[in-house]
Amino acid sequence: MARSAFYLLIVAVVLGGCGQDMSASPEAPAESNERGALFIIGGGSRPDALIDRMVDASGVRNGGYAVILPMASAEPGAAADAIEEQLGRSGVPDIRTLIAGAEAPASGEERAMVENAALVYMPGGSQSRLMEALDGAGLAGAIRTAYRQGALIAG
Repeated sequence: MARSAFYLLIVAVVLGGCGQDMSASPEAPAESNERGALFIIGGGSRPDALIDRMVDASGVRNGGYAVILPMASAEPGAAADAIEEQLGRSGVPDIRTLIAGAEAPASGEERAMVENAALVYMPGGSQSRLMEALDGAGLAGAIRTAYRQGALIAG
């Protein structure tokens, strides 16, 4: 439980006061494109039914794409592969993975990819490693922009 609370705190810091209507159901996409939604999974397993709910909430099956930011994991490639497979089974047609950090900052094109995603997914791992990578890559602002434009931020 403490891990889930910590993860929620990390996401809140990344979104930095974007504001979220907590009365909104996670099953329904945001009513407007002015603000996105959060889908907090927390630690542990990712049952297919949960991923299906997340994908439904994002609306990504109807257009747009999902971006995976697996930098919290000690093995980001393996973490990305696992969720990429699961999202594919859930019917997400366009899945992109971005592994970036201070040693490999995101390009302008990569930041735009995050900003314009319908779904931004961050698999689990070390939240401090994730925050260091997001800050070092210059992606924290891109996630905030995606959220403000209606993206579902999940993980």
